[in-house]
Amino acid sequence: MVLIPDKFRNRGKRVANGLNQVTVAVWDDSSLVVKIGILILLIGTGTAVPLIPVALVARYLAVSSAGYQI
Repeated sequence: MVLIPDKFRNRGKRVANGLNQVTVAVWDDSSLVVKIGILILLIGTGTAVPLIPVALVARYLAVSSAGYQI
């Protein structure tokens, strides 16, 4: 098991929470038409491959560190 110092763990949680807030603002608060447009843009430019997993991991870390579920 790898021991991570608290200052790095807290920084990781802050980054995950920030990414989760951006994801909520861009994705969760959007209509279906806007979501389809975002997906077309991400897939068309090839940025969906790195961005979607990063957003999912950030959401998981933010939710697990906050102690609640979406």
